[in-house]
Amino acid sequence: MIAIFLPVYFSFDVIPNLHGMKVVKFSAFDTISSYTGPVNVTMISSRIYPSIGQLLYAVHYLPSYINPMMFDSNLQGFYDKFGVLKIYPTSHDGEEWYMNMTAPNNDTRFDIAHDERYDKKSILTDNRDGSWKEQSPQVRLDVFTSEGYNESKIATFNQTELSSKGYMQSHRDWKNVEMTGFVKYNEGKSEKDHPDQFTWYARGGDHETSDKGCEGSAYKGQLSFNGDSRFAKEQYFVNYDFTDTKVNVTSPLKGKWFGFKFVVYNIQLKNDSTYPKMENWINENADGVTWKKVDEKIDNGGWGTKGHHCMGSPDEIITWGGPIAVFRWDNAKDVDIKDFSVREIQSK
Repeated sequence: MIAIFLPVYFSFDVIPNLHGMKVVKFSAFDTISSYTGPVNVTMISSRIYPSIGQLLYAVHYLPSYINPMMFDSNLQGFYDKFGVLKIYPTSHDGEEWYMNMTAPNNDTRFDIAHDERYDKKSILTDNRDGSWKEQSPQVRLDVFTSEGYNESKIATFNQTELSSKGYMQSHRDWKNVEMTGFVKYNEGKSEKDHPDQFTWYARGGDHETSDKGCEGSAYKGQLSFNGDSRFAKEQYFVNYDFTDTKVNVTSPLKGKWFGFKFVVYNIQLKNDSTYPKMENWINENADGVTWKKVDEKIDNGGWGTKGHHCMGSPDEIITWGGPIAVFRWDNAKDVDIKDFSVREIQSK
């Protein structure tokens, strides 16, 4: 039994189950607001992170003035700087980028209108509530690693060689990443007009280069405005292959805040084969904690036929990193955003 004495009083027992997960549900009494309600504590057996009893506590439904990190300073490894729960741990000495919520337009690692096809004068405007507004109909928010982006430092676009090297520009390239963004979709194409989607993607560079588009490789997680999910593989710019759409993984997005995570990381099998795994996660109430995995895909070959365009195999698996991670959407006239981040994570 562990008891924690704060303005919210509660206690809980640690009860393991067969899957290594430990879940306890109980009630809490808030002495400040006199609120009584359920508090869910999800505990994940920690072979990576030590914390109280070597467990991670993800505390839901606490009053806003209670930060989960008050329970244990080690929880800082489980939440990002915005207080958002990490699905996977940040890699040791790994690249991290967090949106400058005070002055995002001045962030040298955050290129709001990098692509020449789009309005270079597009800027985010302050909503005065801590969030920012984007009103361009075609949005590409490029995030660079700490080494920046320099096409002249990319020695080859030969995908067979990139697979061997493991990176495109440098060892600091975005490869195994967790991309997070909180979005409020206010206006755009209606659901009946075949709506577009929010797309987070990585494992490539600029998508407008002259080298046959081979810098424009990517795996992409997509969440449509009407609540559907799928993944895309871009072997070069522009050539797409898509997974089957998972319909209605969440309700239509218009008019509400929600969180969207795209995760891609390499998994190593016992036969030394390396395959990328993609995951889409949604935080429907935008509390930063209650994430739900809605889709996943492993590229173990047979996906795509045009890899030879960039001197790879026809279904070349994109195992390498790239210098740019991108948050993208089209056909939305009014979108509010906050707490965007990209982190290099520990690969399984």
